[in-house]
Order: sequence, then C-alpha cells, then structure tokens
Amino acid sequence: GSRFFASWDFTGDPCLFAGVSCSLDGRVTTLALGDPRAGAPGLAGTFPSAAIATLPALTSLSLVPGRVTRTLSPTVTSLPALRFLALAGNLLSGDLPASFAPALRTVDLSKNGFTGRVPASLLQLWDLQTLVLSHNALSREIPRAVRSPLLHLDLRSNRLSGGVPPLPGTLVYLSLAGNRLSGPVGGVLRRLPRLSFLDLG
Repeated sequence: GSRFFASWDFTGDPCLFAGVSCSLDGRVTTLALGDPRAGAPGLAGTFPSAAIATLPALTSLSLVPGRVTRTLSPTVTSLPALRFLALAGNLLSGDLPASFAPALRTVDLSKNGFTGRVPASLLQLWDLQTLVLSHNALSREIPRAVRSPLLHLDLRSNRLSGGVPPLPGTLVYLSLAGNRLSGPVGGVLRRLPRLSFLDLG
C-alpha cells in the first residue's frame, strides 16, 4: 500500500535513504518509516524487530500509521540510546515488553492491539514525559508506583480496572476515559497542581 521503500537504493549510502538519519561516524540514529503524505493504507508487513535491534545508536523510531503486524520485542524497546518511540496506528499485538530503555522521553503505542498489563517498569523511567497507550486492549490495574516525571498520560479506551493510583505532580494532560476504573479520585487530583486537561469519561 505504500511506495516508501522504492527510493531506498542499496547500491548507495543508507544514511541518505528517506527516513534515515545517521551520526557523523555513520551509525543510524533515526528511523522514520513510512510517508505521512501517502495516506492510507500505509506500510504493511511484519515489524522488523531483529533488524532494528542491531542499531545500538538509535535514538528515535517512528512508524507512520499502516498495517504493520507482529509483537513488540524487548530487543527494540530496550535499545540503550532510544529516546523517542512512536508506533501508533498499526496492527501490533501481544503483551507490552517488560523492559524499556532508560533514556526514553516519549512513548506512543496507541491504536494497536496490545493486551495484558501496563508494564510497571514503563512508569518508572526517570526521563519519561509523554506516555500514550490509548485505544488498545490493556487490562488489569494501573501500576501504583508511578515515578516518571510525566507531563502527558493517555490511557483511554482500554480495559483497565481498579482505582487511580497516585500520579506525579508534573502532569498537565490526563485521560483515563473509556476504561473500567472505579473508586475515589479526589485525593489523586488534588496532588496535580499543573493539570490543565482531564478526561475521566
């Protein structure tokens, strides 16, 4: 459904490929796969975890909405330099990995088919500011130990249950709509002095 890879000429320098950026020493630092101008249906096929896992200098990985399938491997989410991970709007499925790169600042895995729990390790990353896991099939309780300095947390349209745990006072945006959460929230919200957007619908 997309001709994005048609411009990748493997007789030339891969650092000049569309969607690829490299460091001065020729190591791949950015992969932006797909062309947002192409529209639907976007890229199709299986997610190339094994290939991406061979890029230790990768700091940014994004995938334009399409029809890419398979699970998300911890060999990808744990890449040591990774700071930006955005794979929204595809057909990825299975449980989310238990381990994530400590340098991550932004994670957007929304609009896929992920199941299971929200990994506790994801909410304990010291630099994570934006976490978007909306429109999946995540279930059970939100982990109680949230240590990340989150500004933006979006968990709407999942199957999460239980109460709302204590959240960091750094939050500006919070959406928990479309879940099965219950219990009081006043005590949590009073500790969010910077909050400017709230959706508990």
